[in-house]
Amino acid sequence: MLGRPHTVAPLRQSLHESTDRARLLWLLTDGDTEVIDAVGDDDRLVLPPRPRGDYPVKMNAGYRASAEPLLFLGACDIRFHPGWLEACEAKVAQGFGVVGTNDLGNKRTATGKLSTHPLVTRDYADRFGTADGSVAA
Repeated sequence: MLGRPHTVAPLRQSLHESTDRARLLWLLTDGDTEVIDAVGDDDRLVLPPRPRGDYPVKMNAGYRASAEPLLFLGACDIRFHPGWLEACEAKVAQGFGVVGTNDLGNKRTATGKLSTHPLVTRDYADRFGTADGSVAA
């Protein structure tokens, strides 16, 4: 979260306006108390086991802290749009274990060369890992 508590409310609002089938699991760096205070009561909070977070550690901590069949590996400054979850689920139904999303902020995501925020199936993560190829503790 990098000291960005102002991103919590807009992210929560856009997610809840786009779907009622997703839950937030916040992966915060220890000491980010302003963000911790901004997280909603119905959200889950995880502090990964490092004084400073890094992406693979946080994503793997989120994997271990949940049992959800779909894991959206995102950041705190995302704005969800209606239909995003259904579009991802359609790709999962076609057999994809990782679905890249377009963050509308990076030209390479629009071309399909990069996905900064993928949706990963738990089955895929069980077999191949999440961000760094391993979900081992």
